[in-house]
Amino acid sequence: MNIGEWISKRAIIIRGNLFNGWDKAYNNRQFNERVNRTANALSNLGIMKGDRVALLMSNCSEFLEIFFACAKRRDHGSLNFRLAVPELVYIIKDSGPVF
Repeated sequence: MNIGEWISKRAIIIRGNLFNGWDKAYNNRQFNERVNRTANALSNLGIMKGDRVALLMSNCSEFLEIFFACAKRRDHGSLNFRLAVPELVYIIKDSGPVF
């Protein structure tokens, strides 16, 4: 099981419990639905499964949605917003994200 599958299984097994983001709270079913919509939106943007996606966001619920959507699609990429600009540039150049 990967981290993307974990969200789907959690939505089935423990549906009513809250999945707390930093600034919002959803039950597990609602959060899984939001993650699935985000994964579909990535597809609609032309991002293929397995493509590298770079995310530079502060801590927020939307970050969790995009992070888990990428995990479900086997995409990957998250950047720590506390890194210095030269570190971010190096990571982006090295990883070659498509989006």
